[in-house]
Amino acid sequence: MTTSRATPDPGARPGGAPEEDAPPPAPWHFKVLLVATALYLVYRIIWFGFWLAGHAWHG
Repeated sequence: MTTSRATPDPGARPGGAPEEDAPPPAPWHFKVLLVATALYLVYRIIWFGFWLAGHAWHG
C-alpha cells in the first residue's frame, strides 16, 4: 500500500510560496532617488523655517 503524501518542492521557500512569485528587489537607483527626495524635503522644510522667521510676526 502506498501513501500519497505531498513531497516538498525543492524550489519552495519555508513560507510555502515559490521563489518565482516573490517581487524583485528594488533597483539601487530607486533607493538613491528616495534618499535624495527625503534630503530635498528636509532642506525645503529648514529653508521654510528660516523664511518664516524672517517674514512673519513683525509687529
